[in-house]
Order: sequence, then C-alpha cells, then structure tokens
Amino acid sequence: VVLPAIKGKEVEQVFIRVASYAPDFSQQWKYYQEPTRWLKELYPIDEVFAQELGLRPEDTVFELKDPQEPIYEVTVTNKAGKTLFQGDFSPKVVERPFLDKFAHWGKVQVSTGWLEAKINGEPVVNCRIPTDMERFWDYYQSEVLPQVHQHIMNTTGKKPTLEKQPFFKSLTIELAMSEPDYRLGIDEEHISSLESIHDEIYFDTLEYFRGMVEEATGYPQPGRESAPGNIIPLVHPSQPGKPGVVDFSYVGYLSAKPKVIVEWQEVGRDPRQESRELTGIKPPRPSAFLEVVQAGKEGVNKLGVSLRLEKDEELSRSVDLIERLTKLHKKGIFKEAFSYPQLNELGLYLSSPSSQTVLWVKSTGYQPEVIDKLAGWSYRGEPIVPLNKVLSPEESDLIAAKLGTFPEIVTYQAGKSYQGRPIPVLELTLPSGAELTSQAKMSTYKPTILITGRQHANEISSTSYILRMAELLATDPAYKKYLNRVNFVLHPVENPDGAALAYQMQKLTPYHSLHAGRYSSLGVDVGSLAGKPEPILPEARVRNMLYNQWLPDIYLNLHGYPSHEWVQQFAGYSPPLFRSYWIPRGWYAMISGLEHPLYPLHKAALQAIKDYIAEELGQDTRIKEINKRLYQRYQRWAVRWQPHLFYLEIHKETPLYSSRRSTSIAKPSFRTDTTVISGINEAMDETAQGEWLLKEINMGLAYLRAHIRLLYESEFSIHRWEEESGNRVVLTLFRPRPVTPKGEEGNK
Repeated sequence: VVLPAIKGKEVEQVFIRVASYAPDFSQQWKYYQEPTRWLKELYPIDEVFAQELGLRPEDTVFELKDPQEPIYEVTVTNKAGKTLFQGDFSPKVVERPFLDKFAHWGKVQVSTGWLEAKINGEPVVNCRIPTDMERFWDYYQSEVLPQVHQHIMNTTGKKPTLEKQPFFKSLTIELAMSEPDYRLGIDEEHISSLESIHDEIYFDTLEYFRGMVEEATGYPQPGRESAPGNIIPLVHPSQPGKPGVVDFSYVGYLSAKPKVIVEWQEVGRDPRQESRELTGIKPPRPSAFLEVVQAGKEGVNKLGVSLRLEKDEELSRSVDLIERLTKLHKKGIFKEAFSYPQLNELGLYLSSPSSQTVLWVKSTGYQPEVIDKLAGWSYRGEPIVPLNKVLSPEESDLIAAKLGTFPEIVTYQAGKSYQGRPIPVLELTLPSGAELTSQAKMSTYKPTILITGRQHANEISSTSYILRMAELLATDPAYKKYLNRVNFVLHPVENPDGAALAYQMQKLTPYHSLHAGRYSSLGVDVGSLAGKPEPILPEARVRNMLYNQWLPDIYLNLHGYPSHEWVQQFAGYSPPLFRSYWIPRGWYAMISGLEHPLYPLHKAALQAIKDYIAEELGQDTRIKEINKRLYQRYQRWAVRWQPHLFYLEIHKETPLYSSRRSTSIAKPSFRTDTTVISGINEAMDETAQGEWLLKEINMGLAYLRAHIRLLYESEFSIHRWEEESGNRVVLTLFRPRPVTPKGEEGNK
C-alpha cells in the first residue's frame, strides 16, 4: 500500500510508529512474546525502501508507542516537510497457546486470515478465515501428536523416562502448500512461511516430547538430553494456486526394549506365546595385553585385549556370541563386526570369577566403502575440495580419504554415527619416516590445534574450510611451513546423520535454514552428550577421545547460524529458544580462556588471538564491507531496542565476544591450563549456496589462519629431565603452556 503511493516522489523520510507488545508477567509462563514483536514483523523494510526509493536505510525511522491499536502508523514526508502519505494498519490476530497440550507454558498472538466486505459502506461480512497454515497446525496438534503420544505411553508402560529413549524411529511430516516463499534481493533475506513451519514442526515437537517426559515422570524438563527420535519436516517449495497437501508417517517401536517373541501351537491346544527381553553384556573398558607388529609391513598383525566380566554366565554368553559371529563371518555376514582395516587378528581374553578363555577373531578383509572409491585416484595438482557447493557426508569422506594419501596427512575412521555413518578424522604432522609414532611425543614437541566441524550439521561451511585447510597444508608451500611448528587434528563432520538429512533437504529448498539437520537422528544435540561415558549417540564419543589423546593448545568448535531472518509464526514470531539469532549480525566469534591474574601469559594469548582474528578478517575488503553493513543493520533492528538480549562486542571492527557479562571469570583447571584458547565462530551459512557460501568459507579460513599463526609465530620451549631411579634412568619431557605470543617474551 505504502510503496505504490510514494514511488516516484521526492521522499525524504519514512516515519513508522509501531505498537509495543506488553507481556503479561503476572503469569508464570515458560514463553513470553517480546515487546518488539510487531516491529520485528517489518524487518527489513528500511532496506526495501532504500532499494526501491533510493533512500538510506537510516531514512526510515522507527518509534515504539504504547501497546494499543493501530499497530502501525506510517507518515512519509519530502524535503520540505510536506506529508506525502499517512495511514495506519492493524493485522488481524488470534491468541492461542504456544502448544495446545501445554497451555500453561504461555500464549502467542498469531496473524490470521480475515474477510471484510461492505455494500454502500455497510459491513455485510466481517469474519475470520483460518489460514492453511493454521488449519495444518491445529490438525497436527489435535490429531497427529496425540496418537504418537499414546503409542509412546503404551510402549513405555506410561513412564516415558530418558532411560527408555528413543521412543520412536521417525516422525515424518511431508508438506506442500501455496505459501509465500521468495527472496528479497537484500543479501540472503527472504519471506517464507514454509521455512517458518519447518522450524515450528521441528523445535515445537521436540518441546512437546520434553513436556511429555516431565508430565509423565514429574522430573524437571530434560532439556538438551531429550532424544525422542528423528523428527523430519519435509517441506516442499511453494506450489502457487494448488491446495495444500500433507502426509504423516510414523515409525515406532513395538517395545521399549529389544525382545524375542515366539508363538507356537500344539495339536489340540490353543496357540501360545512367550516373549523374552534381549539383555546386553556390558563389560568394563578393555585393556590391551598384546600387540604384534612386523617390520616392513603396514598395520598390526595381532592385537590382544582383556575384558574382566563380573559373572560366569556373562563369560559363557560372550563366548557363545563370539563363536557364532566367526561362523557368520565365514558366510560373509556381519563382516564389519570385530574386523578392522590393517589388523589381521583380534584376540579377546575373557575372564570371570571362576573361568577364563582366549578367542581369536581373524580379519574378514572388511574395509570402508570409501577405500574402494579411492582406487586408482592420485593427486595431479587439481583442486580437491569444492568450495561452491554443500558437501554431503559421503563427499566429505571421499575428500578426507584423498587427502589421506599425502605423506603429511593420516586419515582414519574414529567412530560411527547412530545410523552407521563413518566419522573421519585427519591428523596432520610432518612426515616422520617412522613405522610407529607417539601422539604424546608429537603433542609435547609442538603445539596442537584440534578443530571440530558440523556439530550442528545444517551449519554447512565448516566442513568445507576444514578440508580446504588440510588441502592447503599438504599442497601449498605457504601453508606447509606451519607443519614445522604445529600439529593439526581435524574432525570435519561430527554429526554425519544430521548432515545427510540437511543435504537431502537442501535439494528441495536450497535457501532454507533446514534446522531438522541441526541435531542428530534422535533429536538430541551431539554436543550435549560429549564427555558422557555412555552417550546414546556413539558419535558423541569422538570429540573427547581426540581431546584426551592430543591435549590440544587450541580447540575450535566451528558453528553457523541462519543467513537470513529466523521466524517461527506460531511461537511469537521470533524463535523462543534462539532469540539472539533472530537476524544476522555478520560473522562473529566467541573466545574463552583463562583470565586469572595468576596466569598472565594465558591472558596475553587471549588478547593476542583477538588481534590475529581481526587482522585476518580485515584483509578482504569485500568481506569487511559486508560484515560492516550487517553489524549496522543489527544495531538498527536489534541492539537499540533490546540491548540485554542483542549486543555486539567489537574488537577492531570485528565482533569478538570474550568478556563475560557477569562477575565470574574462567577458573584455573587442568583443561583451561592445558587448552589455552577455546573458540566458537558463527558463520551465516544456514543454508549458504554459491557466492555466499564461498564468502563464508573464506571467512572461516581466515579464522583458522589466525589461530595457526598464533601458534606458529609464538615461542615455546621443551624441558628435559633425567633422573636415576634404582637401576633405571627416567627421562621426562615437558612443554610448558601456553605458548608465548610475540612481544610477551619478557613476561615469561
């Protein structure tokens, strides 16, 4: 309405008064709408006016007014102060619970459809018409979720505790509708109620199951440890003019635990049935007692491990299982189990209170599929890592295997995901020429950096620039020099199951954020389980395993966030669980380390890395300008209205969050003393494509270079002690931490 009325006129200023929203804090709700809820609906109208009218974004001026109608009042003036347009508008809304089943969590106002008609100025129709999205959301909450809820209650004996997770295998909602879904031509911004419903389905359904656990057990909400199952909102691109179509698919479990059910009938008798639960054997952690290697041959000939079982019955069952497995191996079945590349034979020494035995399992010749795909490939100088596309887990695995053919790189499979996908790790060091190497020695002789990517697997760029950095370190002399003073441990895809889902979804809607790929195949964040001794996700073990093996000087966990506005139309407009990520603020990073006064060199390293990051990010003027524009947009739309929630901590024109908004500081511990810098960056890569993806990859490479240069250009020393102990000489090597940044040598 406004633009057509003023286009072509000499507009000087657009003045918009917006009603604030007044949350009812007398109610003890879990979720509240924000005071700027109606302002957020306009984002990024100042950029639209700037683009269409030749104005500056700051020529559109906003003012929050009292929470009363009209919601919007618009006044447009020219240079002489003459009013070119004046009008107001109030959207039609309906108030509803955040989730129908948990109405006590809070209420939200949702924009709804409306029909108003007049004849000769007299109203003849004035009624609400629920939108297709509302009709879908009502049906999903009233029909679909209650059925899933009932099934879970039946299979868990009405006690859906965390220990009984996952509750189902998958809940798929495939949706096709005629809905707004278009790009604005302003960076990566777009309008899409389809993307919004994807996020509502995913995050609100996870909240539903968390509430279900709390309601059924009386426990507080399980939060990030909730792992109900795989929730898959499969949203198709907009289909203009066509009726909405939705299909629900639920794959559940017949039982909360694995069991065998045997049915039989004897002649002249009624049918009978017997069921027995399958119980696992939980031995303690194995310990190696034998390792046989052969000179001139790659790999290990024999490896023996010892397992102490608590009961004789467990030993008997274990022997039976292993003997059956070897028979299956001979038939070509389960070839992967207890068979490892470059290991010829695995010995299992099993002992119990009154018995012991040794069983040997020979290699079946199993090797990962990626090895077969690598056959015949050799490096001929061509680029290995593509930088203009989203990488699937399979493509990442193959690239990692190719990089593993370089003498500087060892690529291996560090584990498998819940759905069975491999998790490759790349270790980069100077080639030693030795048949066996010691990680402890390498980490003592040189500083080590450990880098994890794609914990949240729809945050796509980190895999690309981790692998690209490995490629540069192996092929580019300007980067190879870093191997003289730094070890690298690269973990490019921590969450391959989520990455596989996000990769398939981006084929349908390439510019949506695709948050169903954020978490794992069970709806639980991989990072929330890292460090737990028995995580439900096996992929969650890898990060800590690598940390404990290498004890890195620097640990980086690479992240991303939406490249455009994040909207949840049925949750108060902006995402209630991720409010500070509502709109892009440009590239930024969070840095943590030890700032204790007794550790001046740790503090110096923390200050130095900020300078290194700002220097690297500032070298590309185009990237610098894009970020500056986004920082300013974030100030106009977010920081100025809610500084307690949205804020920027700028260091030399780069947002680097390192100070704490509280009175606490990092406390000395083994981890903070050993790992001097821990960093998380946030790229605008959900979901980035083409040139935007390349920009995010280049910023990621700059971020990695900053940390590599800090380690490479700093000083460190190795201390050696020799002590006599009886008829032995004990040699100890020790490298004090942290490294000493340039200019800090006098403060050692």
